[in-house]
Amino acid sequence: MDEELFRSDINLHIIFLLLREQMGMLMHSDICEKYPFMEVYESIIFTIMRGISTEKGKEIVDTYIQQSRELRENKDN
Repeated sequence: MDEELFRSDINLHIIFLLLREQMGMLMHSDICEKYPFMEVYESIIFTIMRGISTEKGKEIVDTYIQQSRELRENKDN
């Protein structure tokens, strides 16, 4: 990718297929009875995104995570 946000040694097609499978498993599990759906979803997505990102990409992901959490906290207050 031209933006150099994702590691070049990662096959993104495989990652997307694995992510789709994880989301399917999530929908058929009882984990969301114990944890909020968004917390589980973000844990999966953010872990994958950070793992496949370059340093530049991680900075963007980390900024997004921080802003997302701040927005949620402000919404809850």
